[in-house]
Amino acid sequence: MKDLLDYLEEYSASGFYPMHMPGHKRNTTIQMPNPYAIDITEIDGFDNLHHAEDLLKAGMQRTADLYKTIQSFHLVNGSTVGILSSILAGTKRGDTIIMARNCHKAIYNALILNELNPVYILPEYDESFDINGSISVEKIRAVIEENPIAKMVVITSPTYEGVISDIQTIANLCHEKGMLLFVDEAHGAHLGLHPAFPQSAVSQGADLVVQSLHKTLPSLTQTAVLHVCSDRISVESVRKKLEVLETSSPSYVLMASIERCVNILIEQGEELFSAWQEQLAWFGTKVKNLTKFRVFGYAEERKKSNSTFYGFDSSKLVISTKGTDFTGAKLADLLRREQKIEPEMVSANYIIAMTSLYDSHEGYKRLAEGVLLADKMTQAQKSKIMVQPPVGRMVINLAQAQQSEEEVIAFSKSAGRTAKDFVFAYPPGIPILAPGEKISTEIIEYVESLKGSGVKIEVSGKENHSIAVIKKADK
Repeated sequence: MKDLLDYLEEYSASGFYPMHMPGHKRNTTIQMPNPYAIDITEIDGFDNLHHAEDLLKAGMQRTADLYKTIQSFHLVNGSTVGILSSILAGTKRGDTIIMARNCHKAIYNALILNELNPVYILPEYDESFDINGSISVEKIRAVIEENPIAKMVVITSPTYEGVISDIQTIANLCHEKGMLLFVDEAHGAHLGLHPAFPQSAVSQGADLVVQSLHKTLPSLTQTAVLHVCSDRISVESVRKKLEVLETSSPSYVLMASIERCVNILIEQGEELFSAWQEQLAWFGTKVKNLTKFRVFGYAEERKKSNSTFYGFDSSKLVISTKGTDFTGAKLADLLRREQKIEPEMVSANYIIAMTSLYDSHEGYKRLAEGVLLADKMTQAQKSKIMVQPPVGRMVINLAQAQQSEEEVIAFSKSAGRTAKDFVFAYPPGIPILAPGEKISTEIIEYVESLKGSGVKIEVSGKENHSIAVIKKADK
């Protein structure tokens, strides 16, 4: 009987090129022995991740030196455990926090764990690409003034699409009011390491920053780092939360991958980043020939002034099909069929191709040729997709919703009810609907339109046609 390893080996040999994470891009020149040969537990001489004093402590210090932080914790449970630990370390049960509505579901889970009361900030929205823009400094300032009791501000920068917010100004606003700033920089572990890319939140005033090494750098899936960047929060408080939430049997294979990644950046970073920049520039020359599709931040789009975006990460190739008879799913299918390219993410009107410093020129060439081919095949057509994501009105907080009695009903019949489930497109895992929010007809229509465009929708593990809602009180 074939097992998962058999399928992985078959796929590896299939010739499909990964325009998706992990950032090592299955590059076998990053030598590592058979994992079974080096898989150990906390034996003598190999230190303990949760109480690092020797070998692992030295590795984390090298990471802190590279990123210039007070403390950098190596994570083997992905950015998720860093997110949970940061928010729980920086708040007390029942606190109020200010957060961007387009945060990852892990942040919402932290709200549930600490029974926090969120005050949401909607990011700016760009209808030309159907993506969320930056978090407005003016909105942050206003919400902070209106909610002086908030303990923490939480934002995502860069977003899945590579949009960056003005972290320095936002950090200053937070600190003036005694609030911590936590930045989910899971998609930006490469930021600040080369002039080709924007600065990281680590150097822009954030107090806590989480990064997924595996997304754009040569490290194995599930590896990440949590940076403590200021003395406004104690390193020990963060360590204690990690000890509770992260596995007590961390993989030495994954920890070795983190250290190998950091050493590669220290020893070969300049060369690798320069080559990455050159490849992206080459791709930019190719997309100038597009007549109907557009690439966010490239070609003519780069010249346009847009107040919706403070900055962007050019490593994310967001290819828009809006205004054509192609959906994102149709473009992705063509790329798979014609060029054996697997994109990172498919949305209604765009795809994301994720690049890293280990992509080959062949990968960029195949992507460019596939997109140019599709561009010639497509016809102009007015988009029929509802693009502005509606947001449900929060009736009760997430923890209260999770503790309420539920009933499962058809999602199509749920208008007017209060959700107990998350509803989100995955990837990227940003909730369209969160527990405690009122379900509207507009939300139902929006979800159905996404599903009709080939976007994968998840409803907290249930079948897509049903949802758990808070049970009505008996009359």
